[in-house]
Amino acid sequence: MIYMASLGMNDSVYSFDREVIKRMVSENKIGNYALEYQNEKKAFVPKYIGRSDNDILGRLISHIDSGENFDCFKFIYAKDVKEAYERECKNYHDFEKQLKNKYHPDKPDYKQYKCPICGAWKIKWRRLRNNDRIYGKFLIKN
Repeated sequence: MIYMASLGMNDSVYSFDREVIKRMVSENKIGNYALEYQNEKKAFVPKYIGRSDNDILGRLISHIDSGENFDCFKFIYAKDVKEAYERECKNYHDFEKQLKNKYHPDKPDYKQYKCPICGAWKIKWRRLRNNDRIYGKFLIKN
């Protein structure tokens, strides 16, 4: 049996355009997305996997604002942060070789979730010193 990776998102594909994103995606929703290119066979190839734990619309717009150039995107809302994190991990592992994502997905803030695929979890710590934010990240596998 051959395993065909799936994003676990609906079949709808949308143009990666600010107005399309604003029209199709609701504010203040948890969810996952894939930014994609269309290849010469008109197939959609995921190149970036992401999630938002509080505003998928804002997260997609931030990709536009940073000048990233993709042909299209897919998205799906999640019932909660854990579901979004687990889907992002699965998608990352399924499509890792072709993604621009260089690092394993971060766990949600203040949660001790482990990756359902490799068991990794990232610890984030923040501290304020003279109004500067300092971030530290460590990848831990059990």
